Amino acid sequence: MIAAALRTLEDTGQLPQSMQELAKNSGVTTVDVLESFTSSDALRIALIGHGLVRLADALREGVVSADPEDPTAQLRALSQAYFAWGAHNRALFRLLATALLDPAVAEGSELERYRHSIRDLVMKKFAECQSRGLIRSDADLQIILANTHSILLGVSSTLVNDRRDAWYEGEATDLQQLADEMMKAYFDQIFGPASA
Repeated sequence: MIAAALRTLEDTGQLPQSMQELAKNSGVTTVDVLESFTSSDALRIALIGHGLVRLADALREGVVSADPEDPTAQLRALSQAYFAWGAHNRALFRLLATALLDPAVAEGSELERYRHSIRDLVMKKFAECQSRGLIRSDADLQIILANTHSILLGVSSTLVNDRRDAWYEGEATDLQQLADEMMKAYFDQIFGPASA
């Protein structure tokens, strides 16, 4: 049922319009669907959970691929893994990004716990950078974290909207490449260029 709902989301940009539609697309009865999902909102939450698990796996792989002794490399790898996953899973990424911007997301939900765990990981890496002298000792890490969050949301919008903002000029750029280049420029401003 999740796979069928995801196919509908990828094909149409929307979730199935009814439990009957989901049943038809899944090859099961409406009763079977209603035993798993009582409403469209329950289906949306299940798809968000599915997306979070897949994104978390991608982020984990990204961090593991980076130098374990270099927190700046780990932050860069997290960013690249995030946008690579988003570019290859546009429909789910759009659903997750929309949910992340939704003020109705309740504290204690799976999505909220995910947001906190990612925030805590990024803050931990910034703290490691500061303790190693890679960020000024008097820099306010809460401000750096807030800036990073804002930049991520803005860069994510290029993938979510599947377009470049009108402010960008010149030749068309692959959106994943554009996202990577924007985050690289941001991290270069904080840490200096990445070592080769």
